[in-house]
Amino acid sequence: MRCLVVLMLLAAEALAGPLRVDVKPTTATWSIGKPVDVKLEVVNVSTANVTFEVMSCGWDESWKSSDAQLAFRPFDCDKNAPQKVALAAGASRAWTLPMFAVDGAKLGDHRLTMTFTPRGGSATTSAAVAIKVAK
Repeated sequence: MRCLVVLMLLAAEALAGPLRVDVKPTTATWSIGKPVDVKLEVVNVSTANVTFEVMSCGWDESWKSSDAQLAFRPFDCDKNAPQKVALAAGASRAWTLPMFAVDGAKLGDHRLTMTFTPRGGSATTSAAVAIKVAK
């Protein structure tokens, strides 16, 4: 029975993947059209080194908002090239993404998750963050 529990835990860890995504906006209340810096962090939760690839200045292409009313503008950049990111076990890499509530966004409560998909890799979605949209 103990072996079965250990196998189930290992299987659950394998399904979860080696990465976790954390989303940390500087404020939970967003005014329509005003940028809010959102820290996006990818954490290696495995016991092994993990390498993934994002674009050097167009790294925002790897991110997607779950709520079309909570958005960001794609970056303009020159000399965009694939860039490898190597994370040791327990290490993380963070980016800051200016996001905003779009014109016509529903006022009140929203739940934001961000999905990170490295180039050629699997998607990882963050836990939901509560955002309140105000005028």
